[in-house]
Amino acid sequence: MPPSGSASPGAWNNERTPYLVEIMNELSPSSKRKEIVVAKGSQLGFTEIIMNWVMYIMNLLPGSFLILQPTDIVAIRFSKQRFAPSLKMCEPLKNIIPKNSGDSLLEKVYPGGYTVLSGANSPAALSSMPIGNVACDEVDRYPLSAGDEGDPLNLVKARTSTFPNAKILYVSTPTLK
Repeated sequence: MPPSGSASPGAWNNERTPYLVEIMNELSPSSKRKEIVVAKGSQLGFTEIIMNWVMYIMNLLPGSFLILQPTDIVAIRFSKQRFAPSLKMCEPLKNIIPKNSGDSLLEKVYPGGYTVLSGANSPAALSSMPIGNVACDEVDRYPLSAGDEGDPLNLVKARTSTFPNAKILYVSTPTLK
């Protein structure tokens, strides 16, 4: 976990947040669950589940991954503050992205796969590619419609339809009492 995105930088430790282990286990290939939904309090480590999951996929099961944030601006901030620094700190992943691979703030292409970061307000990003794994962060902050395309969560679900083992994680701190 990078200092730019964590009050406790350094290597991940399940003992610090044991309540996250069961959720991470449900994201593993051995679990048959397709959708995992988490409503939670603020700053409890759930975004780190997303980081752990995407980095696991990149390292051990390369494929397509979408990290969906409420807006494109939030996706860019997430990439700069958490995702890119985490990749640089993780020994098995720090060199996974080849030079001249089309690497950008919102797309990481690596052998066997790619990870895209996008905002739920971006209809083009939600309708243009098949995706095997999706992490939807702070869902309660998503717009009701991605432009004129409709519900961003329905668009995301459609992206996974050709993947029999697809997984979608929905995480949010509720915005309404």
